[in-house]
Amino acid sequence: MAAAITPNEWRFRQVLEVSQSGLTRVSLPAGTLDAARPSLEDLRMIDPDGREVPYIIDRPLPQPESALRPKDFRASIEGPNTRLNIVTGTHSTLRAVSLEIAGQTEFIKPARVEGSHDGRNWQLLADHEPIFRMAGGATKLRVSLPDGAWEFLRLTIGDTRSPPIPFTGAELHNGALAAPSEPMTVAIKSRDENPGVTRLALNLGAMNLTPAIIHIETTDPLFARTVAVAVPQMNGDDLAEQTLASAIIYRMDTGGGKTESRTDVVIDQQVNARELLLLIANGDSPPLAITGIRAERRTVNLVFSVPRPGRYLLLAGNSQCPVPNYDLTTLAQDLKALKSVAVVPSAMTDNPEYKAADSLAAVSFTGAKIDVRPWAFRKSVKVGPPDTQQIDVDLDILARAAHDLRDLRLVCDDRQIPFLVEKTSISRAIPLGFTPADDPKKPNVSRWSVKLAKAGWPIARIICSANPGVFQRDFRLSETVSDGPGEDERRILSAVTWTQTPNQKVRDVVFELNPAPVTDTLMVETDNGDNPPIQLSNFRAYYPVSRVVFKSSVGTGAPTWLYYGNPDVSAPHYDMTLVARELLRSERSAASTGPEENLKARATVNGDTLTGPSRYIFWGVLALVVVGLLLVVARFVPKAE
Repeated sequence: MAAAITPNEWRFRQVLEVSQSGLTRVSLPAGTLDAARPSLEDLRMIDPDGREVPYIIDRPLPQPESALRPKDFRASIEGPNTRLNIVTGTHSTLRAVSLEIAGQTEFIKPARVEGSHDGRNWQLLADHEPIFRMAGGATKLRVSLPDGAWEFLRLTIGDTRSPPIPFTGAELHNGALAAPSEPMTVAIKSRDENPGVTRLALNLGAMNLTPAIIHIETTDPLFARTVAVAVPQMNGDDLAEQTLASAIIYRMDTGGGKTESRTDVVIDQQVNARELLLLIANGDSPPLAITGIRAERRTVNLVFSVPRPGRYLLLAGNSQCPVPNYDLTTLAQDLKALKSVAVVPSAMTDNPEYKAADSLAAVSFTGAKIDVRPWAFRKSVKVGPPDTQQIDVDLDILARAAHDLRDLRLVCDDRQIPFLVEKTSISRAIPLGFTPADDPKKPNVSRWSVKLAKAGWPIARIICSANPGVFQRDFRLSETVSDGPGEDERRILSAVTWTQTPNQKVRDVVFELNPAPVTDTLMVETDNGDNPPIQLSNFRAYYPVSRVVFKSSVGTGAPTWLYYGNPDVSAPHYDMTLVARELLRSERSAASTGPEENLKARATVNGDTLTGPSRYIFWGVLALVVVGLLLVVARFVPKAE
């Protein structure tokens, strides 16, 4: 038993009514995990006498499967099928077999799997299991099996709908031990349709959860997509999206009026944020009709020994307490040998004895003073109630700021407001104006002049459409950059071959820009050869979305400004890693910005703007000074004889 503690530094508490002594297990609710630190080192268990009770955290996770090569693999063509005979060479439990093929041929085939112990008597293990390789990279060559040990496997691949595939080998997967999970609430917070990618932001409702699996519900009858799961995490001083897991989801016609589908993504990683991102690669296919998201999470258990029944308290929410150091040798042995009694804690409530610790999360989010005179532009920021807020960096700011946004500053009352820059996978579209710009001297070349509203936009791609038809063209996207007086250079930004076949769905042409343009006028051209001129339309540009994330607080009522346009300044360095958890925990409000103000467009003297008569006096004095200088210079010029 540990010493008595004073629980006034823990923000939250839960009551556990324990009715019997012995080993007790508490399945921690999502609210407890959300209130605690990521590793749960701030949890404390208090007995009825106010003394600290040692505990251990049990996180049951599935054991990963292992892969092994079979003892023998043989492939043969037998009528309308390909037959694969495998000698496993193992007595271990098998749960799947993965096939290996040569080449990059696209196909969809049904697979039938049988198992045997003697090579003569066979038992059906799987039937009409789809294997495929699709355009865009979606591939499934793994066939799941019911857990069992088999000395021989026989796979029959149907070739009636497509030519045989050269199978070169196989890999066997040992069965993994499962782990308990429970349903978790997931809400679709936002949906963004980017070129070829659907981005879903999922609200998990709490931090520090360990999602086990995500189920994607869709009404599409047939599809195949590659899906990635990402989470916003700190990357240096910025927020970036880090991929946690990926999978292929599909619904396939396997013949005979049957379909097989898989719409699950396995994660099994702790997420230290309230938001999870689901990125669905659509390629040239339309976005899926997603009707809902279901999920399950791994359970996290707190196990402790109860010497006598009574009212126990579970404390959480202390950002500064040290990691507990318990002697848990006996408790760990009991956990493996004895059964524990499950106790359900009460709802989490505020601790009435709580006194805020001297931590950075409790102080005002303000930085050092700043001299804003070197900055050329600014926008007013309309800040909402005191909470975590975000500003979408618009095109005005992107065109004027440094490319890495190092010159952004949030300022209120001459003091900086610390912030994080979040780089997202969202792309926003901008319609572009365009006009035909054919050169009469080149009748076989079609050209279009594309106009941006402002030079310096960080455009990542440009997409346009063409009239239906059959064609193949090489397109170039370029701009003309001035290197000096009378010296212009044509810079190629992107080149692509666009092919449209008779049976192919009409597609748009996509120009991936590298580098980004620096001017406001771009040129698209293609050589038609002896073919009719191609007609392009619907030009639009896409740029990646970045956000400024900060925490507002109740201040003096002074206006808040976002400054930018200072290429000589370096990136700010705030202690944001210490407060990033607060920003990731909170729900964000959208802050808006006002019109752009050009601070360098106003002539100033001693920092005061020249307006009215003072402006004319300034220019008049300047003119007199120039005339005086010219007269002085004229006196020193030799006179002609």
